[in-house]
Amino acid sequence: MRLGLSFLKSSKSFGLIELLYAFLPILAGYTLGGLPFALLFVIVLSFVAFHRTGRLWIYKPYLLLFFYIIFHELILSLTMPFLPSYHINRTIHLSISLLSPIFIVPALNYKRYFNALIVVAIISGLGLIYHFILIQSGNLVTPLTLPFLPVEEEKTRLMQELARPKSFYAEPAAFATFMVVPLFYALKEKKYLWSVAIVILLFLSTSTTAVIESAIIVVVYMMMTLSGKNKGRSIFLVLLFIAVGFFILHSSLFEATFQKIDNTEVDENARLMNGLLVLPHVNAKYLIFGVNSPNINDFVFENHLQSFMYYSSSGYNSFLFVPTFWFMLIKYGLVGLWIYLQMYYDFYKRDKEILPYILCLVVSWFFQGLALSMVFTFQISTIAAFLNREGRIQHEIKRVV
Repeated sequence: MRLGLSFLKSSKSFGLIELLYAFLPILAGYTLGGLPFALLFVIVLSFVAFHRTGRLWIYKPYLLLFFYIIFHELILSLTMPFLPSYHINRTIHLSISLLSPIFIVPALNYKRYFNALIVVAIISGLGLIYHFILIQSGNLVTPLTLPFLPVEEEKTRLMQELARPKSFYAEPAAFATFMVVPLFYALKEKKYLWSVAIVILLFLSTSTTAVIESAIIVVVYMMMTLSGKNKGRSIFLVLLFIAVGFFILHSSLFEATFQKIDNTEVDENARLMNGLLVLPHVNAKYLIFGVNSPNINDFVFENHLQSFMYYSSSGYNSFLFVPTFWFMLIKYGLVGLWIYLQMYYDFYKRDKEILPYILCLVVSWFFQGLALSMVFTFQISTIAAFLNREGRIQHEIKRVV
């Protein structure tokens, strides 16, 4: 239960690959010449990781998902009446993104990765506090940007102004999606003061995603701890988070967060409703392998469904937001959804201590749209790094050179 600052004293506490990879959710918001910067980033990082280790992560459930998705997109390319160029580009992007964990996971040392996540969490947290102070002073904020990367205004959400703190991320939900990773790791490492700090930052973000996901991780972890042998630590942990919860509920610092939750209309929320609204219009013959369109946006327009759909939009783009669960079902069918779910179930079977984070992700599938994104591969690599602590999945990491 130490504060955990000792890792800052040793340069050996970090690995370059671990530290760079921990920045991936921030880098996902950048583009270079129309290309997602994160895509170029993982290409370079994959080459560096493979050069260093000469190993690949050969995990059959993940490889099955990869081959199904790519085969699905290739078959779709041959059967669509009209093949748009963006479908070809997306297939290439998907291939690179989904391949990256196979090269990067063998280079992620669990301890060094945890330290790297804490460093990025500190940087992200300071950015959020800075935004929070600005907003309390009556200002709007745009995401903080990294000084060495250009921001192309017409191609990014990093210029979007909101009266909500976002730190270095495109939106508060993206901040939350990253921060629950170091929260889970900190709890598992028994760094409880780090955990408390992260929970407070998550609630300051005003993100409903932050509230739901952090609550799931903390509550499930406490339940698992209470069922363990160390009752003294369990009681301390429960009392600690009861005190944190009391502080959050009674402090004016978090009023904006609870006001946002109170003002959320479920039946008018695009993040919750879009998938359910599209699904009834999917022909039964497409439910097995998915719709015959490049993406769900195209399916909606081709079938003239846009008149009653809820859209998410900004000054930079307009898109149909479909949460992960419904996206996988509509785009890749029951077969794709089953492979996707089976992979996570296999993670859980291998190590039940991953349960708090897995449950967090499962619940998020119904209000977040991260299926097969670069953040999805970050989450998969994070799970693999956790499972490989003390070399537990070394049998899956094969030397090829």
